[in-house]
Amino acid sequence: MPNEPDKRFPPGGWEGFQELARTLRSEAGCPWDRQQTTRSLLPYLVEEAHEALHAAEQGDDLALREELGDVCFVLTLTLQVLEEEGRGEFSRLADRTLEKIRRRHPHVFGGEAVGSAEEVALRWQELKRAEEVADPEETHVPGALRPTSPALPALWQAIKLQNKAAAGGFDWESPEPILDKIREELTEVGHELTVGGDQVRLRDELGDLLFAVTNLARKIQIDPESALRAGNEKFRRRYNRMMEMAAAAKVDPSSLGLTALDLLWDRVKAEERPEAAPDSSNAASE
Repeated sequence: MPNEPDKRFPPGGWEGFQELARTLRSEAGCPWDRQQTTRSLLPYLVEEAHEALHAAEQGDDLALREELGDVCFVLTLTLQVLEEEGRGEFSRLADRTLEKIRRRHPHVFGGEAVGSAEEVALRWQELKRAEEVADPEETHVPGALRPTSPALPALWQAIKLQNKAAAGGFDWESPEPILDKIREELTEVGHELTVGGDQVRLRDELGDLLFAVTNLARKIQIDPESALRAGNEKFRRRYNRMMEMAAAAKVDPSSLGLTALDLLWDRVKAEERPEAAPDSSNAASE
């Protein structure tokens, strides 16, 4: 007789995720999984999504597949808890989302013609605005921007607001005027620093500057969140290399002063250039 399948292990595919979630949440399952709520699980979903994003940015397909699998599992477990809490059934949630996505793709399901991905994105925003106006629970002015999710990073909130405004025709025609706006906002920040402005005004002007920089990133189709993460990592790498140089010269970095540290920083940057970098063995002593 062929071996019977082990009932302890679920089948593969999406059904496998669902069955695994039910098993872990059952009385015979895992105490940790049983005590989770949608509120306690959602931070894990965000974490796994960011790890998948990082793997994609690194071009690591093996890690990306693993992280996306983790996303699927945490999402399935969260949906299982949602059903158990009586706050929504997965099948109804799926049906509503499927109908919404089909409705927002009239060029695929409705015979509407579009010419480019950019046109599709603008049409998507138009359809979303139409849905918001048609929603009887919404009482805002037609065309007004609804608040973005407070859980989103501020950079993503800015991108969403800018995209929605662009769909309504309020957008820069090219990146060049945005550069002028950035210079304008930078000047205003400098003015507040010069006159000793209070923290409220300084924060206000700094927020305008960051919003303008984010708008430039959107216009040139660069994700500002990814760009900032890359900048963070580059700074960390260069700073640590600077500390290595100081250690090799047997010098305490904190005693060098900013001028000497800047020299080290310049040498680190020179190492990263394609051309031959200067000898950095005595950098910390300069």
